[in-house]
Amino acid sequence: PETETYTLTLPGGETPAAALRLEALADPRLGGGGPGRSQHGNFVLSKIEVRADGKPVSLVSAEASAAQEGFPPVDALDDDPKSGWAVYRPDAKWNVDHTATFRFAAPVAAKVWTVTLRHDFGTRHVLGTFR
Repeated sequence: PETETYTLTLPGGETPAAALRLEALADPRLGGGGPGRSQHGNFVLSKIEVRADGKPVSLVSAEASAAQEGFPPVDALDDDPKSGWAVYRPDAKWNVDHTATFRFAAPVAAKVWTVTLRHDFGTRHVLGTFR
């Protein structure tokens, strides 16, 4: 699809978490070797939202192993569909595994986590393989 929203439901536990780590994984089955579904393998994560037992979790910062110029991971925290986290870099190998860590305002414990990954930037800039 041109755009896509993934909603993940994950088991939690008793131990509070202070952040969520997202791994974008290179995949030879994807265009350009991935990790995205675009023809060249890039993606733009427009928005990430986290819920703990149905309640919104405040995300306050983000850092990544790599980011495309003008597309830092912190941009996945706002509501602008034309921004977000992307990894393409003409000066470095970018179609390799990358990670982004999204920090919570305070540690949170949950029995059930719900993570929503929105990809609103057009032309199939959607995560292909991730964990």
